[in-house]
Amino acid sequence: QYECDLAAFLEQLPVTNSAEGQLQDNTQTHRLQRLRDIVTLLRGDVEAVSSVLDMPWLRVLACHFWFGAGRRTISLRTAALISGSDTGDGGDDELVCEQLCRAFAAYAKSWREQTAVAPPAPPHVTRAHLDVAARREALESGEAGHVKLDAIYYILSLYAGVGVARRRDALFGLMDPLAWGTERDPFDFRMPWHVNALLSAVAGDAELMPRAQHVALHDAFAAQLEAAGFYGWALYVRACAAQQHDADLQHDSETSASTRLLPVDFGETLLRVYPQLVEDRMRLCSADGAVDDGEIAAEQFLRARLGVEAWRFAEARAVWCRTRGDAAGEAEALVAASAALRARGDERYIATLSDAHALLAARVVPCLAALLQRSNGQRSSTALVAARRAARRSVALLETVELSERDKPGRIAHWASLGNVALAFLRWTLPSGEREQALQRDIWKLHDVASRLADTERLLKQMLGADAQRGGEFGAETRLARAFTRDVAELVVLLQRRFVLGLQADVSTAQRATRARGGDGGSGEDGGENVAVVDVGDGAMAARDLAEVTQLCVDDLRAVAAVVSSSTRLRLIGEYECDVALGAGASARWLI
Repeated sequence: QYECDLAAFLEQLPVTNSAEGQLQDNTQTHRLQRLRDIVTLLRGDVEAVSSVLDMPWLRVLACHFWFGAGRRTISLRTAALISGSDTGDGGDDELVCEQLCRAFAAYAKSWREQTAVAPPAPPHVTRAHLDVAARREALESGEAGHVKLDAIYYILSLYAGVGVARRRDALFGLMDPLAWGTERDPFDFRMPWHVNALLSAVAGDAELMPRAQHVALHDAFAAQLEAAGFYGWALYVRACAAQQHDADLQHDSETSASTRLLPVDFGETLLRVYPQLVEDRMRLCSADGAVDDGEIAAEQFLRARLGVEAWRFAEARAVWCRTRGDAAGEAEALVAASAALRARGDERYIATLSDAHALLAARVVPCLAALLQRSNGQRSSTALVAARRAARRSVALLETVELSERDKPGRIAHWASLGNVALAFLRWTLPSGEREQALQRDIWKLHDVASRLADTERLLKQMLGADAQRGGEFGAETRLARAFTRDVAELVVLLQRRFVLGLQADVSTAQRATRARGGDGGSGEDGGENVAVVDVGDGAMAARDLAEVTQLCVDDLRAVAAVVSSSTRLRLIGEYECDVALGAGASARWLI
């Protein structure tokens, strides 16, 4: 075949007979030299041939394995078997291991002593157009004279126990990205991290490298994953930095082939990547990589596999809601974090719940009150529907705080003047059910709220950071606190008026019925009017209650007179102090 190829090549060249003869002589000489090299290689003299053939270092190592020191290992074992000094109980595996170690030791010695032997350069400095000298120069031209060898060379040196001065040098070399890859990339830590994970599972972290370098490798790979958008896996790598594998928490092979790590406190890392983590999804496979378990949410993976507690996610959500100015979302996240902390028996849930209470009472509810006031009269407007939906959500959150306050009174700061008032206002404002209507008729609850409004306004101003006046005018926070207090006060006095009018109607009805019965059958010696009073003692008691309630409402109206509008105040005072509803009669003089 070679002669045919040479003949075909010569036919295409316009050469003279002398040139053709010279080319045939050179070709023959080259063929003879190649045959000599092959015979030399088969004889076991690998060093003499490798410099001539210009082979890469892995091919040179293979030649040592098959024809050099490795073959001599087989010859020595065969001779020992023949002589009877070796029984051969080690088997083929032991023989191959010894053969590989001897071949690698021979190559490690030859490339350092002979400049013509190809050095174990990493793939990114091994180019076809470079000869052995150029490869060696590229290998040794690293920063500060630090030589980066091929990662495969480091692995074989760990296996054979030769090739590097210290075992730790090979370990550090494997963790260097410059020892890997066909392209030079000092920031690609994919292979170093996975090799470190495999070696750690075999030898343990303490035997590999110092703790500082171990953590640095994990942090570098986690940063690379974050830059690529794999935020869930980045947190997984950081968890591995804290603890590689926990054998006690491994799942049974029948239920799950995955391993679970001990719970890790990610701290600021979770806060930093939380927005991207919410949308991140992770694809999981079984241990053998054959079965795809599908995609799951990153939060689900971190909670189930890494043991990240629920309150951590709620805390991160609260922080990011705060950065966006979403006070309602922050309060909801704080309540969720408080519930998670309480479930695990952590007393910090009180402080977290207090923060949520302050946020709801100082920022969320006052803004909702303003929105509801602006949307009043627009029954089907989108803004009103959204405001009522937000108000119901705030009621649920405040009810959670209320339950905690009932459980441990006094633990939530200023609950009576802030959260209590805000919760009552929302319950009175939302569309009424039976429960809300009963609350609206609770005159003592109305009186309690009215008596606390002064403290409510003062606390709101303090919490919102308003100092009296700014340049002669109230600031935005002060105006918001003032408007909320006014809305609550007007709602309270109007509900009190409704209660008084209802009570007046009941008393009037009872008295008219009493007079009617007294006129029909009242023949006693004291006259019908006295008999009527005696027969209807409940009506007289209701009249006395009406007088007390009316006086209570007048006192509350005077207490909130500074924040109630003038028109409302004058109208209610007129109704309370006159007999407009019942007319002027001697028997109806229970009004003030």
